[in-house]
Amino acid sequence: MNYTYYIAKRITLQSKRTFSKLIVKIAIGGISLGILVMLMSIGIIRGFKSTIKDKLNGFSGEVQVNAYQPNSFEKNYFIRRDQAIESRIQSTKGVSHYFTYATKVALLKSGTHVEPVVLKGVSDINKYQFLIENITLGKRIQEANEIIISKIIADKYSIGLDQSLLFYFADQQIKIRKLKVVGIYETGIEELDRNTVISDLNLIRSVNDWSDNQTGAYQISLQPNVIVDDVVDQLNSFLPIDQKAISNNELYPSLYDWIELLNVNAKVIIILMLLVAGINMISALLILILERTAFIGILKTLGSPNAHIRKIFAYNATYLIGIGLIIGNVLTLVLAQIQINTHLFKLDQRSYFMSYVPIDMNVIDFVLINTGTYIVCMLFVFIASLLITRISPLKAIRFN
Repeated sequence: MNYTYYIAKRITLQSKRTFSKLIVKIAIGGISLGILVMLMSIGIIRGFKSTIKDKLNGFSGEVQVNAYQPNSFEKNYFIRRDQAIESRIQSTKGVSHYFTYATKVALLKSGTHVEPVVLKGVSDINKYQFLIENITLGKRIQEANEIIISKIIADKYSIGLDQSLLFYFADQQIKIRKLKVVGIYETGIEELDRNTVISDLNLIRSVNDWSDNQTGAYQISLQPNVIVDDVVDQLNSFLPIDQKAISNNELYPSLYDWIELLNVNAKVIIILMLLVAGINMISALLILILERTAFIGILKTLGSPNAHIRKIFAYNATYLIGIGLIIGNVLTLVLAQIQINTHLFKLDQRSYFMSYVPIDMNVIDFVLINTGTYIVCMLFVFIASLLITRISPLKAIRFN
């Protein structure tokens, strides 16, 4: 019979604790709280990253094909549409769909106010699914003189639906267009919303004096779970020399750098909570050892080696850690499900790019965090159990 396991089970499940009872509860609570904080932190950070990336990808596409010059919207660089090239783009592995668009800087005049904006003219508004999903008021563009503005611009200048606005375009000469607001959108990303106006591609063509086969760029959406860099490499392998495919993170490097900084916060939180959980286990085990000093002395007197006695307390610690892990995981799942279903915890959308705390839980995170917590706690338990080797049988029996 494995007597170490038998004794551990007896002292863990069937014995009546005295002053160690509160310490054990604190240790279990510390582990549970640590698991809850670590899993929720990772879930929230993962949710932030995926939500922001989804918004950026939805607004600009995971990949864009531009004219091979910088600041193309300022110098009216264009791409000549080629049916063969477009067929190869659509058939590229990982590509879901694409549409053409062009951008143009203009001055928006509303009453006495003037605001620099970027008009993004799209060829097929029906393929711009992300924008359609984020139109809060109004309808889609149907005519070349219609536009969709952001809620930020609408609120800033008190602009409503069906209101006409003047836009001034400066090239060799000033061109003026009177455009009608038919919709208002809100993505939640202020960097995009504060100066982007959606229009029809034909409007940009008319301002730039382009023909029907000229456009500014291709906006390409990808299928799920596709490696973006692989698609970019495939596209660049057959695109003409005057065109270049780039990924979305090259367009918004500051936002993607900010997203990556969130990983640092997660690592700091995990390290701190693992230390808290480990210290709690050391404290609990030391109390348990001191409480059973006489018992340890009796076992040593009967010939039990230190390794066997340490194993008894290791079994005891495993039980306590297991309870803490179970409670922590259950609390995490319950709290995460409440937030996912009710959006109970709100955020300032203009500061955080979303109106509620997003959570994206992953089974792998649960496995890694639980395994890591168990290993760290058992390491601290091993350190604390070294005290057993220093207990003298004679002094231990006289301890009480």
